[in-house]
Amino acid sequence: MALIAAVAMTATAAPAVAGIKWVTADCFSGTIDSAVIASSGLSLEGRVGCAETGTGGSFGVAHYYSDAVGMYQSTMRSYGPAAPTTFSIGKDVREGTSSFALCVVTGHSARIACVSVARPRPASTTQSGSPIVVTPMATDDPYVTRPVQGIGPDLDSGSSPACGHCW
Repeated sequence: MALIAAVAMTATAAPAVAGIKWVTADCFSGTIDSAVIASSGLSLEGRVGCAETGTGGSFGVAHYYSDAVGMYQSTMRSYGPAAPTTFSIGKDVREGTSSFALCVVTGHSARIACVSVARPRPASTTQSGSPIVVTPMATDDPYVTRPVQGIGPDLDSGSSPACGHCW
């Protein structure tokens, strides 16, 4: 799943979306080393081949659905003081979730590693805990070649029908 590329990094202040400012850094190397699946959750673990350059730049995990691309504030991380910057970013995956993709991104259109994710509904109403299926996906797959459209705050699932603690 590793993407080998020359390391280049320039910081760009992206427009604030929903009050969240993203200082991007065009870093083009890194990997998702593992996808850790636990009962209802999924954590992506890996590394980004860049370090903090004094710009406050950050990277994150973007969610790619058929009709939208975005990122939660809680899936963003600052670069470490030395390269590579390691990460572990996780959330729940609801049962019955249709297939979607996750990519580690360093800019609106800069994807360094991607996976596709599915968690189908259980086969019967008496069955629970359907498996989470994660497979590597190319960063140039047409499903993920769209830019990140926005960054949103995590929603409180108690006050919203959306699942703010879910991918």
